[in-house]
Amino acid sequence: MGFEDFQERIRSRKGAESFDEGDDVIIWESREAAREYWAGVQANLEGVGK
Repeated sequence: MGFEDFQERIRSRKGAESFDEGDDVIIWESREAAREYWAGVQANLEGVGK
């Protein structure tokens, strides 16, 4: 399951909130943001070398 699918599953759920899944979303969001940031840094560094 991808991150967007997981977020949608959490958002669409009715009933009691799962704090463990909420924590997972927060951790996953921060890791996705870091991955995107470092991918941008890598792209910039590759562009400098050309």
